[in-house]
Amino acid sequence: MFCRSMDSASRFLREPTVVRLAVLVGIPSFAFVIRAAWLIKAGSDWALEGDAVQYVALSNGLSHGCGFAYWLGGSCGGPDVFRTPLYPAFLTIFGGAWRLAVACQALLGALTCAVVAAFVCDRYGVAPAAFAGGVVATDVPSIFVTRHLMSDPLCQFMLTVGMLLFLSGSYPTPRTRSPLLRVVIGGLFVGLGVLTRPAAIAALPILVLVLLFAGKRSGTAWIRFMALGLVLPVGLLFVWMLRNYRVAGTWTMSTEGAQVLYFYTAPGVLSESSGESIESIRAEFASDPRLSAERAVSDCPGKIGINSYDLIMCTVIAHPALSRPMLWRSMSVIRSHPIQAVLITTEGFLRLALQPHVPGMPDTPINHNLFHPKRTASSLTIKGLVFGAIIWSIVAFEGAVLALIWVGVVKSVWRAFGVHPVSDRVIPILFLLGAGVLLLLPAVPAYYAWDSRYRILSIPFLAIVAATGWFHEAEQINGHAQTPASKGPDRHADG
Repeated sequence: MFCRSMDSASRFLREPTVVRLAVLVGIPSFAFVIRAAWLIKAGSDWALEGDAVQYVALSNGLSHGCGFAYWLGGSCGGPDVFRTPLYPAFLTIFGGAWRLAVACQALLGALTCAVVAAFVCDRYGVAPAAFAGGVVATDVPSIFVTRHLMSDPLCQFMLTVGMLLFLSGSYPTPRTRSPLLRVVIGGLFVGLGVLTRPAAIAALPILVLVLLFAGKRSGTAWIRFMALGLVLPVGLLFVWMLRNYRVAGTWTMSTEGAQVLYFYTAPGVLSESSGESIESIRAEFASDPRLSAERAVSDCPGKIGINSYDLIMCTVIAHPALSRPMLWRSMSVIRSHPIQAVLITTEGFLRLALQPHVPGMPDTPINHNLFHPKRTASSLTIKGLVFGAIIWSIVAFEGAVLALIWVGVVKSVWRAFGVHPVSDRVIPILFLLGAGVLLLLPAVPAYYAWDSRYRILSIPFLAIVAATGWFHEAEQINGHAQTPASKGPDRHADG
């Protein structure tokens, strides 16, 4: 009887509906629990670190009727063009209830996991969906950034939903309804992602590639998909750039790019080529007469202007027009030293792609501060040994996950050269291109101020590509996945 009961239980667990439910609900639920675990800590001051101070000041500006401007010392500051508007607007929903905001960010992480799992389950089967959902659920940088009021969880959600809707509409299966509507809504979500975090702009050229390789359509149908798919993300970006031009006289989505080039890239290139200390180069850049003549660091929330980073950032925030000379000088340095620029970009890219996150030290590589004498001495206590064991367990776990991801990516790319139909070949490649660009854009600052949260936006797409590599026979194993669906690009419906 016991054996018969075990057989019945085994058959029950093999039922597609039960397994799907476990993957599509169980894994995202787990993702929520491990992200919401930060709420065990009392209070909410721990959520207000780093850039969170500026996001909250902008959120308060919106709440007090300042428009997109900082709320400083009980009054409105000038219009801001350093940040993009959606995340501060998102924070206004919570009215200062930051614990609720963290819980909502945990929910966004779980929803991102669910969306990835659902997409993969529909196209490739339950086993690949479990793999992709598990990778997103257990991504260490995503879990750690959830505890702070940072734009990453919201941007990851917007970008993932947008890209998956856009691609599912461009490459419909027989079960796909309203592909054109999916493309339009997907484009809207990608546009909102760009207004959440400037790095998401890397997704826009991928949308164009998705439509270019989306199979045979009549000329009018192709033009309609292209126009309606791109009008919202490009339109949102144009409107925001026009707003910045009107309030600050500079045609840009965000002046953060100029600050990144001026503080990270150009000094890094010069240090690489000359051997001079990067800090001394940054100090010289910060004291540039073209910038210091109008500097007003008192207008910069959360910063006091006592080092080169604060001076440069506060200059860009208080005087957006000065981002232009910063940009010109940075580009001049890069043009003068192209080899060094390529070298530090390559190293930054590899760090972001391959290097595990070290909890407690988000701004340093794994081979730095962990071995500082003070840290080594403190780790010799029992508490320190326990802490060290936990840290290295997390590092080892993420290292193993990253290895699984990249081996799966290689297997997927290798398979793509000989796979048919065309959609099975193109979809993983497009996701990989998207992930690569999202890693490449922040790669230069990652060389000197490594922060694995810059990898977060690419993780859902890398997880999907790796799943197609590890479970390349899923369409034969799972009858519900990859039926004649894969021939969809040659038989598109326009709506």
